[in-house]
Amino acid sequence: MTSGESASVYVCDQRLGAWGSVLGGTYSSTPETGHTIDLSGGDLNANFEVNKWDSNKWGANVSGSGTYSGSGTMNGSSIQMDGGAAGTYNGGSFTGTGAGVARPQ
Repeated sequence: MTSGESASVYVCDQRLGAWGSVLGGTYSSTPETGHTIDLSGGDLNANFEVNKWDSNKWGANVSGSGTYSGSGTMNGSSIQMDGGAAGTYNGGSFTGTGAGVARPQ
């Protein structure tokens, strides 16, 4: 993946809970282990750090923070996110799922 490629990060509507969504996109070259991609959207910023990319499987650490803008009890809260993501890749495309914890800072 390159810095121009993207994935999505979603936070569920809980004060302490899990976040996750299907991630997907394209890549033009094999990322090296430790390669970090900055993700952002809706006042949230996250780092997606590749920790595995071989045998058509990938994995990444995901961490970030920001102000959650949505509905429910976390709306307007400053949060910290920590978790991971994993999936498969083939022919220039990748898909997967992320999970972790989103908690107030």
